[in-house]
Amino acid sequence: MFNFWYRKHKPSEGPLSVWALLELSLYSTFIFIFSALLMQLILCAWMMLLLLHFGINFRYSLFHIFFLSESGTKWSENMIFLVFGSGPVLLSAVGLILLLVLKKLSMAAWRTKLLFSWLSFLMVNALPCNILAGTLFYNGFGVAYFWMVNSLIFRIIFSFIILAILVGISFYWYRFFLKTAYTKAFLNDKDNQRTFFSAVFLRPWIAGLIVLIGFNWPFTDWYWPLTIFCLGFMGIAIMGNSRIQSKPMIKKSDKKIFNDQWQIALFAMALILEWFAGNVRFNF
Repeated sequence: MFNFWYRKHKPSEGPLSVWALLELSLYSTFIFIFSALLMQLILCAWMMLLLLHFGINFRYSLFHIFFLSESGTKWSENMIFLVFGSGPVLLSAVGLILLLVLKKLSMAAWRTKLLFSWLSFLMVNALPCNILAGTLFYNGFGVAYFWMVNSLIFRIIFSFIILAILVGISFYWYRFFLKTAYTKAFLNDKDNQRTFFSAVFLRPWIAGLIVLIGFNWPFTDWYWPLTIFCLGFMGIAIMGNSRIQSKPMIKKSDKKIFNDQWQIALFAMALILEWFAGNVRFNF
């Protein structure tokens, strides 16, 4: 039934048609969400290993760690910096490695480049976005940040400096996402480039943030969604700039977004299964 509905309603008006852009946004949204969940999974797994090493009681799930008030553990500064501060640093380091890999994938398939673009973008910006989120919120990386920079004024000033740097280098990432285009039609002029960027980044970031909020259940900690929200700096900076980028080299593609019509349903089912798996908790 789904396959019949898909063939019946899918128009063939080219890559700039409303349907093609919607498909592209949907595909990129799935990649963004799965990449963000993978990053959070790695962060929680790293924290779990450190907490087990220090003998601290906690409740673990795939995407969250809850500390038990009855643990009665006396935290040292080294423990605070390692448990709360090392995770984002580790993610950013891995992101830089992925970025080097991405630079060597100049003629890879557009789906591969889109995956590595999202992963490297999320991970490289893990540390700066956690600093922005931890400026006012004593949670996650913010716990270590409060200990390192006790003054609120200095934290705010430092965060504005980081935000200015992120906005300043936003076109660096813009260039990477343009290279994920599967047809040169997206690169012909400024308007097409902005249309493509909106479809492949801006709309997926908005839709993905909404979906990821659902993974934040039971909504007692909004620190993780806040770090994802901070990623929007690039979209805002790009959409407000009229500069056109030179055409990057892209690999010839069959211009198909989904290889199979059932991929949409399979991606959705995978997200639902991950949500249920993420709500299973273990006490340590």
